[in-house]
Amino acid sequence: MKSLEIFQSIQTAPRLLTLLFALVFFNVTAQNDSIPSESYNVFDADRDYDDYRYNRAQSVFLQMVRDDADFTDKKVIQSLADTYFFNSQYNQSYTWYRKLISLYPEDIKSIYYLRASISARSNENYTIADRYMQQYFRMEKGTVIEDLYVEDLNYLDSIAKLRPKYIVETTKINTEQSDFSSAFYGEDKLVFSSTYQANGQRDYDWTGEPFLDLYIADIG
Repeated sequence: MKSLEIFQSIQTAPRLLTLLFALVFFNVTAQNDSIPSESYNVFDADRDYDDYRYNRAQSVFLQMVRDDADFTDKKVIQSLADTYFFNSQYNQSYTWYRKLISLYPEDIKSIYYLRASISARSNENYTIADRYMQQYFRMEKGTVIEDLYVEDLNYLDSIAKLRPKYIVETTKINTEQSDFSSAFYGEDKLVFSSTYQANGQRDYDWTGEPFLDLYIADIG
């Protein structure tokens, strides 16, 4: 397998996520304020959540549910689960969507059953994922998702029959945060997005990670 070496920043792209995800928006403050101050409260967290500053809002929501074993506020639990879901942290989103559904099975929007199903499936809890998906279909009739789902109810068997086409491995250029959207550049180089070497830069309030740059690496 060819190795990838030699980092070289070729372009700063502080708003690259906007182009890549298209359907999301964010509001960036003029300074690095990813860590809430002591005066930060639930009203600030609600405002940050509405402005897609999920990383900031998450800490307050999490503290509220942890401090009170009997905490049942629907909006806070929904928002907490969403802050994890929108950052692809499905282990945690699954935990909080399950709590939300156990408390309010008949009093939440259908989208939360769909997100809970995705989170459960990402954690290989397929039986629960199917149960949540069926509830979503009961609430949302005649969706394209349902048509595709019904076409292949035994999707796990279908997946098991597939032969793997690729082997995914980490390389020397991978970081502990976000690396993605690679593309070949010429015959012997690779361009990709990463938070690599972003010390001192402002963090992205959606994820709490530094903004992305484009990098180029040699293949060989």
